[in-house]
Amino acid sequence: MANKAWQVNIPPQDDPDAYTDEQWAVFSNYPHYHKIIEEISQGLFSTLGFNTLLEYLQKKHNLSMAKLQNTNLTVLQNHLLSLKPHNRATICKLIHNWIPTYSVLCCQGREPSSLCPRCRQKVETNDHIYSCQQGDAVKS
Repeated sequence: MANKAWQVNIPPQDDPDAYTDEQWAVFSNYPHYHKIIEEISQGLFSTLGFNTLLEYLQKKHNLSMAKLQNTNLTVLQNHLLSLKPHNRATICKLIHNWIPTYSVLCCQGREPSSLCPRCRQKVETNDHIYSCQQGDAVKS
Protein backbone atom coordinates (compact mmCIF):
# COMPACT_ATOMS: atom_id res chain seq x y z
CA MET A 1 0.00 0.00 0.00
CA ALA A 2 2.76 2.44 0.96
CA ASN A 3 4.81 1.40 -2.07
CA LYS A 4 1.87 2.08 -4.37
CA ALA A 5 1.31 5.48 -2.79
CA TRP A 6 4.93 6.44 -3.45
CA GLN A 7 4.71 5.24 -7.05
CA VAL A 8 1.79 7.54 -7.80
CA ASN A 9 3.32 10.38 -5.73
CA ILE A 10 0.54 10.50 -3.14
CA PRO A 11 2.33 10.04 0.19
CA PRO A 12 0.09 10.04 3.27
CA GLN A 13 0.22 12.90 5.81
CA ASP A 14 3.00 11.51 8.03
CA ASP A 15 4.33 8.54 6.13
CA PRO A 16 5.80 5.94 8.48
CA ASP A 17 8.60 3.95 6.92
CA ALA A 18 7.49 0.95 4.89
CA TYR A 19 10.49 -1.21 4.17
CA THR A 20 10.96 -3.03 0.86
CA ASP A 21 10.98 -6.45 2.50
CA GLU A 22 7.48 -5.82 3.86
CA GLN A 23 4.84 -7.40 1.67
CA TRP A 24 2.06 -5.25 3.07
CA ALA A 25 1.43 -2.59 5.69
CA VAL A 26 -1.66 -1.55 7.61
CA PHE A 27 -2.09 2.09 8.54
CA SER A 28 -4.50 3.63 11.02
CA ASN A 29 -5.72 7.18 11.61
CA TYR A 30 -6.46 6.53 15.29
CA PRO A 31 -5.29 7.76 17.74
CA HIS A 32 -2.91 9.35 15.19
CA TYR A 33 -1.73 8.37 11.75
CA HIS A 34 0.59 5.39 12.21
CA LYS A 35 1.58 2.01 10.85
CA ILE A 36 0.28 -0.92 12.90
CA ILE A 37 3.41 -2.81 13.88
CA GLU A 38 2.29 -4.79 16.89
CA GLU A 39 0.18 -7.92 16.79
CA ILE A 40 -2.17 -7.29 13.88
CA SER A 41 -5.39 -8.40 15.59
CA GLN A 42 -4.72 -6.22 18.66
CA GLY A 43 -3.77 -3.26 16.45
CA LEU A 44 -6.91 -3.56 14.34
CA PHE A 45 -9.11 -4.05 17.39
CA SER A 46 -7.65 -0.92 19.01
CA THR A 47 -8.18 1.06 15.83
CA LEU A 48 -11.76 -0.11 15.24
CA GLY A 49 -12.77 0.57 18.83
CA PHE A 50 -10.95 3.89 19.21
CA ASN A 51 -13.91 6.24 18.67
CA THR A 52 -16.07 4.33 21.13
CA LEU A 53 -13.24 4.26 23.67
CA LEU A 54 -12.61 7.98 23.12
CA GLU A 55 -16.27 8.84 23.80
CA TYR A 56 -16.26 6.64 26.92
CA LEU A 57 -13.07 8.22 28.30
CA GLN A 58 -14.30 11.75 27.61
CA LYS A 59 -17.60 11.08 29.37
CA LYS A 60 -16.36 8.91 32.26
CA HIS A 61 -13.27 10.93 33.20
CA ASN A 62 -14.29 14.35 31.86
CA LEU A 63 -11.24 14.47 29.58
CA SER A 64 -11.07 16.86 26.67
CA MET A 65 -9.95 15.76 23.22
CA ALA A 66 -6.78 17.85 23.66
CA LYS A 67 -5.80 15.95 26.82
CA LEU A 68 -6.52 12.62 25.19
CA GLN A 69 -4.45 13.55 22.13
CA ASN A 70 -1.50 14.20 24.45
CA THR A 71 -1.93 10.86 26.20
CA ASN A 72 -0.02 7.92 24.77
CA LEU A 73 -2.72 5.27 25.11
CA THR A 74 -0.54 2.66 23.40
CA VAL A 75 2.16 2.99 26.07
CA LEU A 76 -0.49 2.89 28.81
CA GLN A 77 -1.96 -0.27 27.30
CA ASN A 78 1.46 -1.89 26.93
CA HIS A 79 2.29 -1.05 30.55
CA LEU A 80 -0.99 -2.50 31.81
CA LEU A 81 -0.49 -5.66 29.76
CA SER A 82 3.02 -6.06 31.21
CA LEU A 83 1.64 -6.26 34.78
CA LYS A 84 0.66 -9.44 36.54
CA PRO A 85 -3.11 -10.01 36.18
CA HIS A 86 -3.91 -9.18 39.82
CA ASN A 87 -1.94 -5.91 39.72
CA ARG A 88 -3.45 -5.00 36.33
CA ALA A 89 -6.95 -5.62 37.67
CA THR A 90 -6.28 -3.41 40.70
CA ILE A 91 -4.91 -0.56 38.57
CA CYS A 92 -7.88 -0.78 36.17
CA LYS A 93 -10.29 -0.72 39.10
CA LEU A 94 -8.54 2.39 40.44
CA ILE A 95 -8.72 4.11 37.06
CA HIS A 96 -12.47 3.42 36.74
CA ASN A 97 -13.33 3.96 40.43
CA TRP A 98 -14.38 0.34 40.81
CA ILE A 99 -12.35 -0.39 43.97
CA PRO A 100 -14.54 -2.31 46.42
CA THR A 101 -14.30 0.17 49.29
CA TYR A 102 -15.88 -0.48 52.66
CA SER A 103 -18.70 1.97 51.80
CA VAL A 104 -19.65 -0.22 48.81
CA LEU A 105 -19.08 -3.52 50.64
CA CYS A 106 -21.22 -2.36 53.59
CA CYS A 107 -24.10 -1.44 51.25
CA GLN A 108 -23.83 -4.93 49.77
CA GLY A 109 -23.97 -6.46 53.25
CA ARG A 110 -20.46 -7.91 52.90
CA GLU A 111 -18.94 -5.74 55.69
CA PRO A 112 -20.56 -4.67 58.98
CA SER A 113 -19.23 -1.09 58.83
CA SER A 114 -18.40 1.44 56.11
CA LEU A 115 -15.68 3.09 58.21
CA CYS A 116 -12.10 2.95 56.96
CA PRO A 117 -10.43 -0.05 58.64
CA ARG A 118 -7.16 1.90 59.09
CA CYS A 119 -8.17 5.26 60.55
CA ARG A 120 -11.68 4.23 61.76
CA GLN A 121 -12.76 7.88 61.51
CA LYS A 122 -14.24 8.36 58.04
CA VAL A 123 -16.27 6.33 55.58
CA GLU A 124 -13.91 4.56 53.19
CA THR A 125 -14.63 5.82 49.66
CA ASN A 126 -12.49 6.01 46.54
CA ASP A 127 -11.46 9.56 47.48
CA HIS A 128 -10.73 8.61 51.09
CA ILE A 129 -8.27 5.92 49.99
CA TYR A 130 -5.94 8.65 48.70
CA SER A 131 -6.39 11.03 51.62
CA CYS A 132 -6.52 8.76 54.67
CA GLN A 133 -4.35 10.18 57.44
CA GLN A 134 -3.16 6.71 58.47
CA GLY A 135 0.36 6.37 57.02
CA ASP A 136 0.12 2.87 55.55
CA ALA A 137 -3.32 3.47 53.97
CA VAL A 138 -2.13 5.35 50.90
CA LYS A 139 0.88 3.04 50.50
CA SER A 140 -1.24 -0.11 50.44
